[in-house]
Amino acid sequence: VAWFASGGSGTGCWIRVGTKGLGLEHAGGKKGGTSDCTLSARALITLNNFIGLDKGVWLIDPSVRIDLINGSTIIGTGLYDCALLAKYDTAGSVIGRDFNPVATNDRVDDVRMMDFSIFLNHIHQSSAPANIQVGFDMRNIGRTNIHRCYAGNYRWGVAKTLFPNAGTKAQACRGYPFAYGNVGGGDIAYAGGEVHRNVNCKSWWGLTGIAIDEVALSPVSAAYNTQIIGADIQTVARGISQQSRFGTGCRYTGNLIQDIQQPAGSSETLDVYHIAGYENTISDGYVETHDTSIDHVVHFLSTARNNVVTPFYYDNSKAKFLNDEGSRNVVEFYTVEAGDITGATAANPVVITSVGHNLRNGETIIISDVVGMTELNNNPYTISNLTADTYELTGIDGTSFTAYTSGGITSVVDKFYNKYLYNAPIEETVKFNWDGLVILAKGRLASASNITRTGVGDYSIVFNTPYLLDNYTISVTLDTNASGHAGTYSILSHSTANIRLLTYGQNAGTTTQLDPRNIWLTIRQNEG
Repeated sequence: VAWFASGGSGTGCWIRVGTKGLGLEHAGGKKGGTSDCTLSARALITLNNFIGLDKGVWLIDPSVRIDLINGSTIIGTGLYDCALLAKYDTAGSVIGRDFNPVATNDRVDDVRMMDFSIFLNHIHQSSAPANIQVGFDMRNIGRTNIHRCYAGNYRWGVAKTLFPNAGTKAQACRGYPFAYGNVGGGDIAYAGGEVHRNVNCKSWWGLTGIAIDEVALSPVSAAYNTQIIGADIQTVARGISQQSRFGTGCRYTGNLIQDIQQPAGSSETLDVYHIAGYENTISDGYVETHDTSIDHVVHFLSTARNNVVTPFYYDNSKAKFLNDEGSRNVVEFYTVEAGDITGATAANPVVITSVGHNLRNGETIIISDVVGMTELNNNPYTISNLTADTYELTGIDGTSFTAYTSGGITSVVDKFYNKYLYNAPIEETVKFNWDGLVILAKGRLASASNITRTGVGDYSIVFNTPYLLDNYTISVTLDTNASGHAGTYSILSHSTANIRLLTYGQNAGTTTQLDPRNIWLTIRQNEG
């Protein structure tokens, strides 16, 4: 055995040596969640740079912290079997590193953690607590790998018995289960803090599910190339938050995010994805929340640029899907459920019954969850020949398909390019006309806007998402009659979200308001 000293004044613990795979009990730690095991964990890192977490709950003091060094490894027997329990109402980080913000620091890189949990332990109250805890604090640590781990204020087993979960979820949205960040590269204290992989982890009940470059934790930060893959995030104010304009090269893919909550005593912006950086990617995954409980599914802040979003499921309205305050961000093919299917014909073309569907001719849809005629599932279709309750799948011959039995969901597929397509100026056009009964519209802007006719020659175009910038040009072309007379127009008013358009033509030598045969409205983002 050997004596490991920590903190001076003779404090420390005895530790058995000679075995690489030592657990906390080898260093004098006692499971059960009532005996402080922090010094035992620090001793194991110092001696072997490895902790093997046996089944049980181990109490850790966040104000002291388990300090990682280069190459540290912590491995448990499973996130439901073994856990580190934060000392109640004590500020700090359960796992992190020693870091001096005003002096030179050694680098800490290549750490690995898997198959265990961290239970945060905040006080339950209606106001925001003073003592904030961080679970996996990877700030100023580089090249980390965290696999199949859990962190959050929701507890189970012995930890739940010792400290029951909050009866009100809003009082449990505290702290940061996972945090990534660093200081600026020119800072004397800089010691890395980029390139992370967080794979198949759970984050339940916290302020932010996974915090990257959080202003409250790392005011000048750029934890670039952080990959969050297959996360399960629930009961948080923000799912994945990246708050630095310098954050880049991050990938968020295949994540399940549910139950966005406003923390008690706070007024947070409630976003599933909250992004301030550039050239990051959001793709795949599942979002289940509701319009009344969130502000936005994807929120690009004013510094966000060149980010890309590709399809994932969400259950919100299109109006709540995107708030893009940035530039050159691209959001492609997001889907919104448009109605339940109650019938499908094995005919040419296939005719779908969906009562009160509110779809439009020419829209692209995806069909899923059909029972029986499974050939329809998970494919895109263009629809035509709509009635109030039916529509055709253009060009789809279903005469050889299996008979429809039940079920099915229709989702609309949209494509939205905001302001720039990467670095190229964008030009968006919609062609529309009044046929005497309804507005008929085509073009990319058709699916990104709602066009209404207020009166003769009087049209309003309202964008689903604020679209226009200061540096843009609006142009309109009119086809007023069979002779091809162009007509004239005026922009009565416009803002970032709408345009009011008046159209005119010649009638017996007099200019008067009229409804043209066709109107082409183009918005072009200017160079520079």
